[in-house]
Amino acid sequence: MQDDMIGVGSVTNGAQVTVPAVVVDSLRNSAYAEVGSAAEALDTVAFSNDREAHPEWFRGPAQSLKQIFALLDAIGWSKTDPPDAVQLDLREDYCWALMRALQGAADFADDDDASETACGDVEQRDLTLVHDAEADGALWELIADTRAGVDEIAVEEGNGEGFVLDIAA
Repeated sequence: MQDDMIGVGSVTNGAQVTVPAVVVDSLRNSAYAEVGSAAEALDTVAFSNDREAHPEWFRGPAQSLKQIFALLDAIGWSKTDPPDAVQLDLREDYCWALMRALQGAADFADDDDASETACGDVEQRDLTLVHDAEADGALWELIADTRAGVDEIAVEEGNGEGFVLDIAA
């Protein structure tokens, strides 16, 4: 199999990452889950007793929602057949949403691996696990490349602290 078919992730000049085609759908699914998380956070704030006294409580979830919408705009809101690799700029507003969605995709992949080994036709399960192993490998490589790119940008911008992922945003 050629690398372009598997869609191995890559970082160019530290600010760009390529989301492999095999990972795009998982990333999109995770992004939709992030939309739900932000909506739940907004719902919680909207019905809290002191909401009028704390408009700042709305800002974090609203910013998260804005970022995840920007990510979905960049990767596409719907599937393509076949999926296409997507180039993303880590300097864009969706960078933190990308990191949260990548973590969510990794969590989903871990959950899927556990459930697939417990059931299913042996031949089909073996084929699925081989495909999933390729996708999982590409996902973990993309996560590492993205973190390295974010670290590089942080150093370039002079804060020197590197990457700190705050997935609670």
